[in-house]
Amino acid sequence: MAYSWITPKTNWQSGDFCTYRDVNRIRNNILYLYEVIGVTPLYPAALPNLTVNVGLTVDGFNYVQTEVYHLYDLIGCITEYPFIYNKTINSSPWSSTDLNTIESILLDCKTIVDSGNYTLNYTYAGADMYCNNDVLI
Repeated sequence: MAYSWITPKTNWQSGDFCTYRDVNRIRNNILYLYEVIGVTPLYPAALPNLTVNVGLTVDGFNYVQTEVYHLYDLIGCITEYPFIYNKTINSSPWSSTDLNTIESILLDCKTIVDSGNYTLNYTYAGADMYCNNDVLI
């Protein structure tokens, strides 16, 4: 499926409401970037696709954050952004700062991808991932 880039909102302020349309824009931009670089998302089936009567779950928050930071690392962005802690059942929804971080990271990733000046940074997971006691897993 071909995704189109949707300009992110990077001027979130306290009191702004994040709606299902905002979450779907973020999801779309994540999938767009993965599609352009030719990499499958970490959790493609878990990314939320919300409707007016469906809210974002704790897992949905965490999957979105994970995908955004994964793209950030994969493309090699160098801008310093604050870390967004995973949500729990007792956590507040994303703050305006969190939303600005998420959408700004996606915008930086798009700028780098559009420039074509990037190399995918695959992370080596360590020898234990591939073998244990000299036996391949």
